[in-house]
Amino acid sequence: MKKRYQVFVSSTYKDLIEERNEVMQAVLECECFPAGMELFKASDIKQWEIIKRVIDESDFYLLIIAGRYGSLDKGRFGRKISFTEKEFNYAVSKKIPILVFLHQNPDLLPAKYTERDKDTIQCLEEFRKKASADRMVAYWENKDQLHTAVIKSLPQVIKDNPEAVGWIRTDSVSDAIISLSSVLGSVSGKYNKNAKLHFQTASMYFDRKQYNEAIVEYETALKLDPQYVDALVECADAYYMIGDYKDAKYLLIQAVRIDPKNAKAHNNLGLLYKMEGNIADGQKEIMEASILDKKYLVNIAANVKFSIVEETDWVNDPTLQGDTFDNLGAKLQEQEEYSEAIPLHEKAVVLGTTYPAITYNNLGNAFCKLGKYEKALYYFDKALAIDPNYARAKNNKEITVQKMEMITKDHNHETI
Repeated sequence: MKKRYQVFVSSTYKDLIEERNEVMQAVLECECFPAGMELFKASDIKQWEIIKRVIDESDFYLLIIAGRYGSLDKGRFGRKISFTEKEFNYAVSKKIPILVFLHQNPDLLPAKYTERDKDTIQCLEEFRKKASADRMVAYWENKDQLHTAVIKSLPQVIKDNPEAVGWIRTDSVSDAIISLSSVLGSVSGKYNKNAKLHFQTASMYFDRKQYNEAIVEYETALKLDPQYVDALVECADAYYMIGDYKDAKYLLIQAVRIDPKNAKAHNNLGLLYKMEGNIADGQKEIMEASILDKKYLVNIAANVKFSIVEETDWVNDPTLQGDTFDNLGAKLQEQEEYSEAIPLHEKAVVLGTTYPAITYNNLGNAFCKLGKYEKALYYFDKALAIDPNYARAKNNKEITVQKMEMITKDHNHETI
């Protein structure tokens, strides 16, 4: 018997009514069942419980993002997020195959269909980046293009996921057994052991640079053991690598609250604060990290004179020396001294650093700021060759390409 699949359609609503109708029709044309909140009657059950149940019963999750972030609901750590992003996070946590359709030029949409609040605009941009990280994305500009994109994409995703259950669902017994096993595991004292298994799986995904999959496993570990500091810190690392700096910061704040002596958590939180421009809190956290663990003195070195590299006898490891030079270069870039920063980053490359992709990205950024775009692209490509999912390098490369295209356009205009 041929399977029919249920596809949950997620998006903001009022600004995309016509587009959602097109998608629903396209899903039906693919011989699948569309599911979305407009298809269900009001219920006494809380709205979010209904959404979760429908997503649980779906085989695929289809996300449409245009110019609105959407109505807000309470998210993790008390942070407000849109229902659409909350639905997406839940689908990721349930490991449901996801299709993403992004509007190509949301800035060209009518004002009533876009966000005006600065913070909400930032949330939308971060959501777009998160949704598109480490997965294929289709772009559209009108409802007809969206219809066509769904018709092309959905059959391929179905083909790529033969394990999808389909409309005759047979997994309810298995789900019950899994649920019972979880209960029995917690009763028998295996709760933390299960968390550790998920943590180890997450670390494996992280090492493979599969950051979204890592996040799912880290968060599963944290559900089993909310005090699992290593999981908080490493999950923050994964969020950082996909460009979700807000969630990374929230996790690190939780980590230092639970374990004030965790040097890595203090250090990484300090670096995030500095990235935001909060230099005072950044230095405070980095200083605390260096007191707890001397290896983090490489970040203190980035705030004093260059000679510390030669004068400090604890730097006897080439990688630590490389990290020191890289941090010194980053500090010079903060002061807009890009020419002076380049030789420090180059020396860091020779010595080797803990995160070479970040070092190459730093080099690319310095060359980009100096208008040397071809060299900048070379180093961004080097960073992405090491880590294809490094969001900051991806973004910097896109900006550099846009600048080069603008120069070419201006040159052609002058020639004419």
